[in-house]
Amino acid sequence: MQKLGIIGGIGPEATMNYYSAIIKQYQERIGNDKELPRITIESINMYHMFRLLDAQQYDKVADYVGAAANNLL
Repeated sequence: MQKLGIIGGIGPEATMNYYSAIIKQYQERIGNDKELPRITIESINMYHMFRLLDAQQYDKVADYVGAAANNLL
């Protein structure tokens, strides 16, 4: 089984919802509710990102989110 990676933390509640939905759909797809997918969540600090956005530092936002994505590799 391959591993899935998601960027979370932008909204912790949403991250929990994504995680639960991924597990549910995976279990439905394989027909077994006793198996779990391999998932990595790279959590980012939404408040840091909001500060960058408020300062219109879009290049730094892209670098920040891009670094999180690279950590999933």
